[in-house]
Amino acid sequence: MSSEKDDIYFTIEVQPLEYPDFRYTGGTKCISEMLTLQFGEILDYIHQHAEIKILNRLRTEKNPEEGRRLLELGRVEGGVQGILTMNKAISELPESDWRTAHQYIRNVLQKEEMDEQLLQEIQSPAEDFVSHKIKVESSEKQGRYVVATEDIEVGETVLKESPFVSYLHASHRYSNCATCLRSVLFGVGCTQCNQILFCSQLCRDQGVFHKTECGNTDILPPNGPISTVLRIFTSRGLSFFMENLQSFNPGSPEIQLGVGKEMSQLFRLQAGCRQDSMYRMEKYVWTYYLLYLLKRLGFFVDQEPGTFGREEVIVAMLIQHILRIADDNCHEICELGVPEDRSMQVVDIVQNMEDVSSLMRVIGAAIYLNTSFFNNSCDVNTMKFHRGCSEIMEAKRDIRAGDEISDFYGEYFFLGDRLSRKKNLGFSCCCQPCQENWPLKDQLPTFTADELKEKAEWTRLCAELNNAATQVDLQRTKTTCKQLGRLASVQSPHAALVMPEMTLNFSNLLENNSKSLEFLFWHPSSALSKN
Repeated sequence: MSSEKDDIYFTIEVQPLEYPDFRYTGGTKCISEMLTLQFGEILDYIHQHAEIKILNRLRTEKNPEEGRRLLELGRVEGGVQGILTMNKAISELPESDWRTAHQYIRNVLQKEEMDEQLLQEIQSPAEDFVSHKIKVESSEKQGRYVVATEDIEVGETVLKESPFVSYLHASHRYSNCATCLRSVLFGVGCTQCNQILFCSQLCRDQGVFHKTECGNTDILPPNGPISTVLRIFTSRGLSFFMENLQSFNPGSPEIQLGVGKEMSQLFRLQAGCRQDSMYRMEKYVWTYYLLYLLKRLGFFVDQEPGTFGREEVIVAMLIQHILRIADDNCHEICELGVPEDRSMQVVDIVQNMEDVSSLMRVIGAAIYLNTSFFNNSCDVNTMKFHRGCSEIMEAKRDIRAGDEISDFYGEYFFLGDRLSRKKNLGFSCCCQPCQENWPLKDQLPTFTADELKEKAEWTRLCAELNNAATQVDLQRTKTTCKQLGRLASVQSPHAALVMPEMTLNFSNLLENNSKSLEFLFWHPSSALSKN
């Protein structure tokens, strides 16, 4: 295959730590030509008409002098900013200097009267767990979905799941662990490059992907679904895929939820329903781009420049399919940050629980093999939080045997009309609020004065909830919310159910979700950290 380029139809510009900028100028004729070809021929066609520009590369080799400068700066800054700066210094320093940096960080913690052990423990990941009370069913209308086989009580754990693959956003590479995505307290760097941190030696050992990515992290996609797809390959190596091709078959259509992380389980997930020509073309181009990156990373051996051998074509076919899977099954990973207004107190957040959403920071992306089978509902009956890259799902209300168990894709029925929810979700939702066009929050039915007279206990608990929130007593807040939801004795849609369920969800996030170091210094009380 000639290395000379014909007319350029596909241009991808890569700036360090920015999402690649893809521009297409081929028109409909190009798409028509390309989509009539066989897979390998499509790769050749894109190669002849593509240009990938790597711009303004960052320095990735270590600079011990810069590391020592940052270390001293962190000592002067003190507090949480000093710890963040000293961890960045670790990325530049040789391994022999890390122990000194860790001692300086301990000095800051002692000065701030922060409990080192507590800070480590509250971020610990959860062990995988799947409730025996759930199973996957399927129907022509809903596809595959999860139902309860037994009654599930509000607050009961439905699922704890570590990801099949996760990817830390590049913007958090000096504050969070590249393997488990927890906040880094005592950083462990790479011995070769300055672009990554781990929270421990164990996570560095488990971060086998970095052996392939080292020295090139500045040109890799910094976030999003394509990042997770690339990570699947850099975590395993070429030989794994070539030796296990036959095992990637998803096998029986019957789905059993479990804690396994086999590649065949990934291929059970829905792989992009879109079939329009533009979508298909874009997936082929992103496949070519990821193949290009893998070549640069030395993923293939004895390769000839500008050619696509059998191994490259096989890997490209896998990439193309997994990209479609990632489009439908890539989840955001979040941690709690601090409010923009640093003068705010946590009591202000607890008293106005809707403000909790403003604390959530997206720090990464992941594909979960079990969570992906839960369909969306705009009246979701579960709540989720993250511990590092692990995702935990609990019941937000009592769920009866036979009920579908839903997930939250970002839209509540009472905060946006059906058309806006459809636009934001990107698909027509089949949940009950969307099918029946439930009203918005200010139009929901409420208790009349006469009904409230008959609900003295419910009214008392509303006052109890306000008192618990004022005292930042999250356990009491959660307990009261659970009682309120049951005592309301009404069915959705109803205003009496919105407040306790929203407050329960946000209290759960404040108590259990992963927290940034900034958050822990902003509110160091262990009241938000016990699990």
